[in-house]
Order: sequence, then structure tokens, then C-alpha cells
Amino acid sequence: MIPILYEANVTSFDSFGLGALTDCKSCVCTEERNGAYELTMEYPISGVHYEDLRHSRIILAKANQTQEPQGFRIYKITRPLNGIVTVYAEHLSYQLSYIPSGGFTANSVSNVFAGLKNNAYENCPFTFHTDNLTAGTYTQTLPRSIRSSLGGVDGSVLDVFGGEYEWDNFTVYNLASRGSDNGVTLRYGKNITDIKQEENIENTYTGVCPYWTSEESGTITLPEHVLHASTADNYPFKRTMMLDLTASFENAPSVSELRAAANAYMVVNNIGVPKVSIEVSFVQLSQTEEYKDIAPLETVGLCDYVHIYFEKLGVSATAKVVKTEYDTLLDRYNTIELGDAKSTFGDTIINAIQSTSDDKVSFTELDNAVQRATSLITGNSGGYVRFIYDADGFPEEIVIMDTDSIDTAQKVWRWNKSGLGYSSTGYSGTYGLAMTQDGAIVADYITTGTIDAVSVHLSNSSTGYYTDINANTGNLSWNMANSSMANTGILTLTDNGAGSSMTSASLKVNSGNWKAQYGSWGCRLDSAQNSNYYAYYGISAFGLWSNISQTGIQCYVDSSSSGHTNLYVTGDTYIQGNTYIQGNNHIEGYLATSSIRRGKVNITPTAPNQPTSIAVSWDMPGTPTVVVTAETQYPGTSVLGVGVTDVTPAGCTITVTRTSTNTTGVFYIATCA
Repeated sequence: MIPILYEANVTSFDSFGLGALTDCKSCVCTEERNGAYELTMEYPISGVHYEDLRHSRIILAKANQTQEPQGFRIYKITRPLNGIVTVYAEHLSYQLSYIPSGGFTANSVSNVFAGLKNNAYENCPFTFHTDNLTAGTYTQTLPRSIRSSLGGVDGSVLDVFGGEYEWDNFTVYNLASRGSDNGVTLRYGKNITDIKQEENIENTYTGVCPYWTSEESGTITLPEHVLHASTADNYPFKRTMMLDLTASFENAPSVSELRAAANAYMVVNNIGVPKVSIEVSFVQLSQTEEYKDIAPLETVGLCDYVHIYFEKLGVSATAKVVKTEYDTLLDRYNTIELGDAKSTFGDTIINAIQSTSDDKVSFTELDNAVQRATSLITGNSGGYVRFIYDADGFPEEIVIMDTDSIDTAQKVWRWNKSGLGYSSTGYSGTYGLAMTQDGAIVADYITTGTIDAVSVHLSNSSTGYYTDINANTGNLSWNMANSSMANTGILTLTDNGAGSSMTSASLKVNSGNWKAQYGSWGCRLDSAQNSNYYAYYGISAFGLWSNISQTGIQCYVDSSSSGHTNLYVTGDTYIQGNTYIQGNNHIEGYLATSSIRRGKVNITPTAPNQPTSIAVSWDMPGTPTVVVTAETQYPGTSVLGVGVTDVTPAGCTITVTRTSTNTTGVFYIATCA
């Protein structure tokens, strides 16, 4: 499916909105069970409707094989890299994070849904449905967002009633079981392997050592000490778990009672059966012999059950599809992840309000980062805290993990006398975020308000680019591929006799002024260039005076603003606002502007020789002049005529008349003076 772009305020998708994003390079939708649901798209800056990609607008895209196309609201657009921007969008259901609801009490999921909607403090365009009949008591005493009430905090719908969420544009379903069991089986170990799954196999407990203890009665164990799973001998070596059953008995149990309790624990907790954590890539295996083994997985959806047979171990396990990555353009899965049905809904509760409108200039990236950090820390649920002790029994380290075992944890904080660090790859690291005792801070991404420093050095050893700012010497130097200043910043460089220059680079000023005289920033009188102003892979000004601001680019022979020189621009040029050119204007390449709209519509006549019309929409700064032409080899015979009416800044009506009912393509171009 080709993604389609819509305005931010639409609630139905029965039209083509602002238009199809036909030049899309890639579009991938990722959804996790009771978790994140987002879209990532790559789009060229030369593509049709690129200028229409704005924060909060909605992209409609096919997100899986079972649902109708879903809406995703744009929350981030990166700067162009090699002419391509990356667009990030979140599912429409994330809007529930910004709709607060007052307190109430309910005893079923359906009553909770009614309470959330009836007590909403803002307009709530969502509808709610459930088949979950689990009984319970939901109590909300304080106002909070509807999305956090659905899951991710203590006492939420997921906490009290369980279930699995399905998000369908502006409809929310809480289902007793979203997925189904269609008998799909994956034979693990024959042709399909996964590094994480191999680690799970190696870390699988094969038996338990149960005991009961009290100060009065002492400790009770089994005569055989250890109970082994029937598959224990199939593993490389036995891994026995210490099982404290003291809390299971008020009084000292008999040996047979202790054994029965231990056996029951082994059955319930699947001792001897590996936990499933498999990522299957359809893209990597699509051209291989192994593809036939995973082909049945293409029919499953999120939350469906999949049976895993471990041939070497002679044991079967049942897992759920917990994450899918879907290629919208190719209409197929890229990857699916199979694993335990553990809720990750809390990770998607976004209390940090993102800047979703160009008008919200007061809410800075720093505010976003602070709000998000506050939300993550104060709204945390889950996690395991452990003290690590030395040989003498004294605590020497604090460890905070996402599982209860150092061996299986992936997200780990470690704090000891040498420093504080975070790893996303397990206890042994690597630690990409760290503060160490020698005063060093290592971080992949830092957001801050003010940095008070004597000198700043930015560098990349692989590219050789650098930027140096030294407050002691007053020097600013850099060797960068591109340099830019956004918003209303002003960059001022003063020669002071030392000379300021920029070589083989580019300077971009979005808002503010750049003025250069004589030796400043490469502005000089150069008879070899005939006092012209040149821009080639950057900015180089030849002439006595050059002034660059939001009003335009002017080059003068002297400071009295007289004697205009010539302007030459080589490479891509982006101009926002009016442009006045006196003399010849030669453009090689592609010209894109908000004052020009071009496109093609297909019109199917309702009857032969019957004029048939179609409406075209756009957003232009004024009423344009529109030219239309039919895509035909037989003008005047098969196609009798084509015309345009009702021309406004918002669109026009195009009409075609032909001797048959064949669909006719009509090209149009609209330009504003």
C-alpha cells in the first residue's frame, strides 16, 4: 500500500486527504503486544507532498495483514540526510495519553470504558469495546490520562482485568484473547536458530531443590534432594534452582507434601522447558532453503499462538507473537518475534507531552526530555533491585534489572564505588551510559539547558569533521560537511585583524542575518571573478559587500547598496519567501515551491460524450492559474476536451469529455503569481 497523508484533525479516512506519498522510499509499522505501535518512513525532499509533511498530520498505512489501514500521527521529522528525511509517527491511540479522565469506580471492563469516556475532561473521539468478562474492582481516585488508565500503572485495566488490546484507528478493543491458535508449529534447531533463544536454552532450569525451614523446627529437604525434569538429561548440563517453599506451609510439611508442592511448582513454571525468545526475519530467509520452515508464520498475527518444538531437547513449548514489523510498501512482515506473553504497556505511557504543533514554540526539547524522564521515573512499574555482597557479606553493588536474574536481565543499572552505569545488553555490558569515579561521563545522547565550559570539542574520528570552541582564546573553528543555525539565532564573526574564513563547507541561516564585509567569511574583491557573488557547495562571496537575511541575498559594489553584482548558485537551493531575479534565470534540475502544484488525476466518464468532473485539493498562497491536458494519443477524436473550473487557493474542478467510458489521465499544473 502507498501511504496517504491527511490533515491533523480528520477522524475518518474515506478520501485521499492531502494525497498519496508516492515517492516513499520505505515505510515500516512496528507493533508490540499491549505495547508500542509506531510507524517509521523515509521520504525524499524532492518527493511529491514532501512540503506537506508536518508535525501532527496523519499518515494512513497498512500495518498488518488483518486490519484496515491505520492512522499514525507524525511527531518527529529528521533533518535531510543525502536528500532523505526520516518521519516518525505514533498510532492514533497515543492521543489517549493527552485526554484526562476523572475518578470513578467500576466492576467490569465495559463499565470502566464507559466511566473513562463519561468522565473525560476533553473531547474523546474514541469508542471502546470488550469481550473480556473478568470480574474485578477498578478504582480511580485521581484524574489521569485515559491511556495510562488502560494499562501501565498500578490499578489499571490490565492490572485488574487483564486482556489484550487491539487498536483500530479511533476504536479500542480489550479482548480476553486477541490472538488465536491455528496450529502453526516451528521446528527449532533444524534450520532455525536464534542467539537469544540459544541463551535461553543454556539458562533453562532443569530441576529444583525444594526445602522448608523455621527456627523452631529446623530445615526439611527431600531424601533425593533434587527433583529433575523429564528432559533434564537432554541439556548440556543440569541447572538446579533453589526452591524455598516455606511460605507454602504454615506448619512443617511431610516429605511427601514437600515433594508434591515442588512437583506442582515445576509443572506450573515449565521447569525443563526453555523460555521462548525467537526473532524470525522473513527478509533474510526469503531466498533460502530454510524459508519453507518459516513460511507458515506469515499467516499469524500479533498475539497468535505458535508451537515451538525443540528437536534436540525433545520438548515443546507454546509462545505468542509479541512483536511484528510490517513493510507497508511490500505488504508483508519483515520480522516477527515470538516470546512470553509479558505486558510492556507501561513503556508506551507517554506523559512527556511531545511538541506536536509548529505553534507550540514555548515547549522546548529540554522540556520534553525533562517531562519524559520524570514520567519514566515516577511512573515506573516493575523492575528488580538486588544488592551484590562481597566475600565478607558486606554490600558492594546495587543492581536494578528488568528480570529477577542477573543471568537473564537485559536492561541493567549498576552502581558501585567505581561509578554508575546503564547497559541494554545485560549485566556484563557494554555500558553506553556511565558516570565513573575519575570524573568522566559517557552518554550517547544528552539534553541540557545550559553548559558552562571553558572549551568544547566535537569530533568524529571516522569522518575527520570537528568543531572547536575555546573561551580562553576566543576562537571558533570547524571542519564540517554542513553548518546550520535554526530559529532566530544570530551568528556574528568579527575579523579583529586575525581573519575568519570557511572553506569547502556550507552555512545555512534559517532565521537571522549574515553580513560579510571584505575579509570576513570569504567576502573579498577578486578581479578574477569579476566581483560576482558565487555559491558552490557552500557560501563564498566575491564582492565588497554581501548581505544574507530572511529578505534575500544582496550583493553590492559598495556599502551604499549601489551597483548590484551578479549572483551564481550551483547545487541544490532552497528558498522560502518571494524571490526577485533581474536578468536571465537558468535552472538545471528540479524546481519545487509552495506556489506550484502539479499532479495527475484519473477520470472515468459516467457515459460516452458526457462531461465528467473530479475535485482536486491543494493549499496555495493565492488563486493560481491552472493548465490541464489529457493523457491521450487521440486528442479531439477519442478525447473531445478537458477543462478546469472553480479554481481557488484550496483546489479546483477538472472535467473531461470523451467518446467512451475509458478512464482518462489528466495532468495539471497550478502556479501562483
